Amino acid sequence: MILIVKYLRLIRFLKDFKGDTAGKILIGILPYFLKATFNSIHFVLKFLGSQMEAVQTGS
Repeated sequence: MILIVKYLRLIRFLKDFKGDTAGKILIGILPYFLKATFNSIHFVLKFLGSQMEAVQTGS
């Protein structure tokens, strides 16, 4: 949840740069960055979930 708030602040911050070339590049990269971040979080959660299942079935 905190990550989403940070991303919204970042997007609001980038909107001020919209006329700037660097801002356009950052806005173009942002969706890929968000997707990579959420994919890594999902992978970690899935890994932790499989570890928890292994512990539960092992005991």
